[in-house]
Amino acid sequence: MIHKTNQWVEITICDKGAGIPLNEQKRIFLDRVRLPQTSEGTSGFGIGLSVCRRIVQVHGGRIWVVSEIGVGSCFHFTVPVWQGQNKEQQYLTKG
Repeated sequence: MIHKTNQWVEITICDKGAGIPLNEQKRIFLDRVRLPQTSEGTSGFGIGLSVCRRIVQVHGGRIWVVSEIGVGSCFHFTVPVWQGQNKEQQYLTKG
């Protein structure tokens, strides 16, 4: 799901997985964090969400998760709308 205002774009990606315990939800965005209940039999280094966090932060946004055990998780992130896009679009349509 994508929601856009004049200042922000918010993107939400949801799954119907096992869910993430409340006490682990902030920790999953740190480097090399893998939750014991979900990493068993799963490959990877536990860096995917930390890379996402860094990319979002570099662009001036934020990232978070809303999750319920047994229901799934929704990952949200926001980034600011690029203010130069209208000028560039005008230039491209005039050229």
